[in-house]
Amino acid sequence: MSAVSRRVMPALLMDQARLVKTRSFRRPVYVGDPINTIRVFNDKGCDELLLLDIGAGRRESGPDIDTIRAVASECFMPLAYGGGITSVAHAEALFACGVEKIVVRSAAQQDPSLITKLATRFGSQAVVVAIDVDRSRSGELVGFGERGSKTPGRIAMQSRLTRAVESGAGEVMVQSVKADGNLEGPDSEVADLLRGLAVPTIYGGGIASDDDMRSVFAMGIDAVAVGAHFVLYGPHRAVLITYPTRDELAGIGVIDEP
Repeated sequence: MSAVSRRVMPALLMDQARLVKTRSFRRPVYVGDPINTIRVFNDKGCDELLLLDIGAGRRESGPDIDTIRAVASECFMPLAYGGGITSVAHAEALFACGVEKIVVRSAAQQDPSLITKLATRFGSQAVVVAIDVDRSRSGELVGFGERGSKTPGRIAMQSRLTRAVESGAGEVMVQSVKADGNLEGPDSEVADLLRGLAVPTIYGGGIASDDDMRSVFAMGIDAVAVGAHFVLYGPHRAVLITYPTRDELAGIGVIDEP
């Protein structure tokens, strides 16, 4: 068996059991049914998939367990899920559905002890902590927090990521709000927040080509989460599900190690 040292994962956004795609975290547009889309990624040999329910936190109802169970039953690859997770009980229900990793965002900032509780109960390797990073009008990095609050400054962002690792996160992810869905390339300053962390790292936002993925890997980041590039095509943003072939992945720099 081989272990993948670098990963390219589709990042799917879900709202009300429908897949959507956003631009800069706004204007969600319907792109398809989650189960049918995942079946396409199965056929394309995808190695790992990230599913984020962008409406779960807003609804304050927790994860949609019935939908996630149906999705996980069709997903023939490791599935990471995020959205509305605020307790160990939520995580337990998700793992029982077949989810392999959980992604926690605002709840982890509000209560850092939740990270430790989750890591203790399920293992650090199953806990991903994510931070959504935007830019102020002056261009300064700001991190989204609980109920839309924002934390300004690069140092504050790096501190949040370091605390997440110290609290037990086995993996950390940053997403660029400004780059999201715009297909204009990654935000290297946001990606650079992941430098030097002692756990696997994921960057998401703006990926539009193989060269973009290579540039993220060149920064020492372990994985790229790719949204619009894998679900939309052309200037009219028509829905078309794609994923690199094995040869293309080798060219990007995804390497199987013995």
